[in-house]
Amino acid sequence: SLKTLKKFDRSVLRFTVIKGWNDKPELFEELISLAQPDFIEVKSYMHIGLSRRRLSKENMMSFEEIKNFANKIQEMLDYELIDNYERSLIALLKRKNSKHDQFIVFNDFGEEITLNENTPVYDILKFKKAVRLLKDLGIDYWSKDYLPLKHYGKEKFEKIKQFLIENYPDKVKVD
Repeated sequence: SLKTLKKFDRSVLRFTVIKGWNDKPELFEELISLAQPDFIEVKSYMHIGLSRRRLSKENMMSFEEIKNFANKIQEMLDYELIDNYERSLIALLKRKNSKHDQFIVFNDFGEEITLNENTPVYDILKFKKAVRLLKDLGIDYWSKDYLPLKHYGKEKFEKIKQFLIENYPDKVKVD
């Protein structure tokens, strides 16, 4: 089934890494080579739920260990580390020759955005606090997130613009 991932336009492999069980990046090299995914999520096991009956808190990897794991994959294969999120103990790698941009966003503050009426709504989802504003404005961001802001009207665009400038002045440029 991993070989079939190559047939899809965009693919992601997610590995849950458990310290003492599967915490050697070499174990994943062949799987990654077979699938050739655009993205790889390396995530630590979390000591929650029913898994606590089988595993201990010591089976969780630290954030540094997750980043080191991702760096080793990067060294072994043609991937680069493009994002990580400490609170979730996760790192994201991208295949260097992938034509796709990052869609998965981990951080709370987003990255810089150039805002104009043609900005797609999904770009604004990088700013977690803006998600509530979008909902309050009646913007169905899950099913129509590919649409530009102008689709939702000038008044809504102005409210979003004002919100982003006030809350993220160092991250938002208005075109």
